[in-house]
Amino acid sequence: MKFTLSCSLGLVSLICASNTVAAPLTRRTPVTLQVLNDSVDQKLGCSTTQIETLEGALTDAKNVAAGAATTLGAANVLSSEGVQTFLGSITAAQLAAQIPIRFTSVGTGLSGTLTQITDLVAGNSDQTLRFYCPAETTTEAEGNPCSAQSDAVAENLAEGSINKIALCPNFFGGGSITSDKASYLVSKAAGKLTSFNAPRNPGHILIHEAQHSVPLLGGSAANILEDISADAKPTSCVALNKKKRALNAENWALVSFLAEVDAGRLAAPCTGTSAKRAVGACALPSSSTSAAKTTTTAVVPPKTATPVAPPPSAVTAKPPPVAVPKPAAPAKPPTAPKPASTSKPSLIKGLLGKIF
Repeated sequence: MKFTLSCSLGLVSLICASNTVAAPLTRRTPVTLQVLNDSVDQKLGCSTTQIETLEGALTDAKNVAAGAATTLGAANVLSSEGVQTFLGSITAAQLAAQIPIRFTSVGTGLSGTLTQITDLVAGNSDQTLRFYCPAETTTEAEGNPCSAQSDAVAENLAEGSINKIALCPNFFGGGSITSDKASYLVSKAAGKLTSFNAPRNPGHILIHEAQHSVPLLGGSAANILEDISADAKPTSCVALNKKKRALNAENWALVSFLAEVDAGRLAAPCTGTSAKRAVGACALPSSSTSAAKTTTTAVVPPKTATPVAPPPSAVTAKPPPVAVPKPAAPAKPPTAPKPASTSKPSLIKGLLGKIF
């Protein structure tokens, strides 16, 4: 989040990127990172615990930004689902011009050593970036720019302030890349590719704020982006017109998040010959199919082995029911006639006796 002072500059910078070569980064010296501790200023200073959280966030943001620069620098990345979803109608020339600004410069700028100071204003310069932690009880008049919804607020010397980022209470909410990734993967499994929960880890928040910070964007106010979406939710970011998505700070932060937790969404879709389907060369829908084929092949042998045993036992089992016990019943009729044949000769003998 930032004050809306230089929106036109940010818009012009990106809109014109396809027609002009991006200006080289003007930074000649590294960004000096400083944090106001609370030893003197309890209203705006950061506690020891908060400074530790900031140090971890700086490391995470630096690594994620570097990873995003590498991932987005791959061939044909423009046709990836992730880029088309979150950066809309950005052109190849625009993307190539923005990667060094949005990620390479940011990662480099956040790589410096963080030193502690006791005065937020004294000694500030165009290459200095200062962090501070306004207490919830500190008022706007006392220097607190945070609202209840704010994670952080960036201001710039080029806009009449000093180069500083206020770390609001939400910044210290306990989020982490690990928890954000776990939440994202659950949503992805449910088919929610654009309605996952907004990342809450401090490193992600710093990458967002970096899109508002002149020192982290190469020293040029023309590179500043604004918060165009209603909020930082992915659904709000993709609800923007495709031409505006690459002009919104959070959209770039979300792309860096995908590069960290689901880089496959930033790989060009696989087409053409199998040689192009090498792992890492494109988004491989066939990977799950291959796994399925391997599983099927592994299951076939057991099925073949199981049927072979039953047939012999089945053939042996059928003869017993067809055994001779049942034909034995018809054998009794011939036995009955024998008494009749015996009685016939007796009757004849009786008749002959009477005659003779």
